[in-house]
Amino acid sequence: MAYTILSDIHLEEPGLYKHCYKNNWLRDVEKECKLGNFHGLDAQSYGSRVELIIANLLHIGNIQYEAHKNIFKGVKGGQSKSDFYLKDYDFHIEVWGLDKGQDANKTNMPNYLEIREYKEKAYKKYNIPLCSIEGNLYYKSIMIDGTKHNHKLEGYIAHAINELQKHKVQITNNKNLLEQIRISIQSYL
Repeated sequence: MAYTILSDIHLEEPGLYKHCYKNNWLRDVEKECKLGNFHGLDAQSYGSRVELIIANLLHIGNIQYEAHKNIFKGVKGGQSKSDFYLKDYDFHIEVWGLDKGQDANKTNMPNYLEIREYKEKAYKKYNIPLCSIEGNLYYKSIMIDGTKHNHKLEGYIAHAINELQKHKVQITNNKNLLEQIRISIQSYL
């Protein structure tokens, strides 16, 4: 069978997918097999809509970045990768798929929060600057640092820009930027 996206492997070969997930090899499989659900304005593949939105936000904002940069050893071996690295600002971005208050066992990623915790601790241990973006905010309203944030594209972009600005990234949230991002992801809605 020919696979076009990681979800194909997940459905047809769940044992293989689980093994790759546990070893943090999904990006490598995706790259080697030229798979990917979402293609950004930068012509790279991304594994989720929320990661794609951040890639397109950075691209539209003319912010130089490297996607899927190796950072440190993974939770079960292999290599952990950040979602983005901003060289000019010297920090990494993680677009978290699940927020800490979510029950990962009710998702198709039961080990996700364990991996998230491992990566957050490793960033601190190795003193690597991290910008955390809560990707789940795109899908539902959540509490972040005691403040309720509204979901959907507008709330997600506002959150992402706020987090980027904390790291001195010069980007401004406005209707034009939001519309460009909306157009850039329209085929994935």
